[in-house]
Amino acid sequence: HRSRGLGDVYKRQLLPLGADHRVEDGLLVIDAWKGDTLLSRGDLHIPVDDVAEIEVRIRLARGSVFRIGWSSIRVERWPDKAKKKKVGFLRTDVVDDGQFHTYRVDARHALRNRLAPGDVIRSFLLVPSNTPEDRIEIDFVRFVLRREQYERASAGLTHETFEGELRPAVYAVSPRDLRWELAVPSGEPRLDFGMAILEQDSPVRFSVLVARGGLSTEIFDRRIDAAERWHEARVDLAAWAGERIDLVLRVAGSEGNVAFWASPRVSTRSRKRLHVLMILEDALRASRLSLYGHERETSPFKERLALRGVLFEHAFSQATKTRPSCPSFMTSLYPTATGVWGFYDRLDDRYLTLAEVLRSQGFETASFIQNGNAGPAAGLHQGFDHVWSLDTMGSRPQQLYGDRVLRWIGQRQDRNLFVYLHALDPHGAYDPPAPYDAWYREDHSGTEVPPVYRKLDPDWVERPTREGRQRLYDGEILHNDARLE
Repeated sequence: HRSRGLGDVYKRQLLPLGADHRVEDGLLVIDAWKGDTLLSRGDLHIPVDDVAEIEVRIRLARGSVFRIGWSSIRVERWPDKAKKKKVGFLRTDVVDDGQFHTYRVDARHALRNRLAPGDVIRSFLLVPSNTPEDRIEIDFVRFVLRREQYERASAGLTHETFEGELRPAVYAVSPRDLRWELAVPSGEPRLDFGMAILEQDSPVRFSVLVARGGLSTEIFDRRIDAAERWHEARVDLAAWAGERIDLVLRVAGSEGNVAFWASPRVSTRSRKRLHVLMILEDALRASRLSLYGHERETSPFKERLALRGVLFEHAFSQATKTRPSCPSFMTSLYPTATGVWGFYDRLDDRYLTLAEVLRSQGFETASFIQNGNAGPAAGLHQGFDHVWSLDTMGSRPQQLYGDRVLRWIGQRQDRNLFVYLHALDPHGAYDPPAPYDAWYREDHSGTEVPPVYRKLDPDWVERPTREGRQRLYDGEILHNDARLE
């Protein structure tokens, strides 16, 4: 139950490969690959919320990349055009030394592509090489469950999601003490952190101790009973301001449960408060903003805002898709450097992001995103203390510019903050609410277009026109502008 080994599935139950294949010494050997895909048979029925990693042990003679895929529906054959859009894929680069390696995919983030919380994985796919002819040897593919991942080491670093919010955390298997030598800053120092436990009905006691000169003082103690939710805490360190101490984070109680200390930080009040907001509106064309001369008044608030700031007259996106564009402005690197080109790629954690730089300078960082290609699935959770994604942020502007964001900022008025907001609109379909649909309601005539690509049109539009789409698109821009204000 702790993990699902799929090696036997591939050895015994393969769809035709279009290539010579056999089993040798427990390995699946493929002599010539023709671009087909390995596909699991039957219903795997693996709950996505339980999976921490996907491990693939493989050796390629010539290829440099393999891809894994997954779906919440049964895929009987491949390619199946009717089901192709229901399959998520992730590309993994191969170590080019001709040896076996075990590649570990962080499934908690990757599987958010085409899967939602509560889904089950019913089909698994593997494209084992990116070259027309290759010799591929596959030892195993296995799903590692969350609990098993934390059993490998009794403490370490991780990212975990509870109640739709992802946070970086230090984890410890109870009972365990974690100790750091710390120079407490002067002023009004404090320790902030979140807490969570993995398993229900297995309470854990969280304690914070200050050790100095052979004596220990307990300054925090709380028992956590409810699993899979974050609990907040703040501890006053003023009594040790300007001194060197050992800070001890202790978990005790139920043996074997996994405890999480989320984003523990020691800080003081900011001498000069600075709030940085980066706001991206997805698929927004500059020429449709009145700020840049568009005939309709689509951005009155942004125009007033620009009068108080700086307006860049020329800006260039580094790609035409979200997935490669966002890593570029978060790292100041071209896609040629990040290696993120398509929807199968994600930013490697070796790269330094803007959020990581600001966090290292004492900023508390948060990401609120309505497009998964700007979040953990793309490796863009790096440096953020808090990440809320599409599952909790919805897809409309009023949900993004709403209580969750305002409440989070309001509770941290004394902190330096970096907040990234990623609005999905005016991405299609173009469907602004009243009164922002007025331009379309007044006149939706124009050049009729064949309703082949209906992703741009809401269901209630029966006869889409080019001009009608533009009016609805402009309405979404105005709606965003009003919500932002």
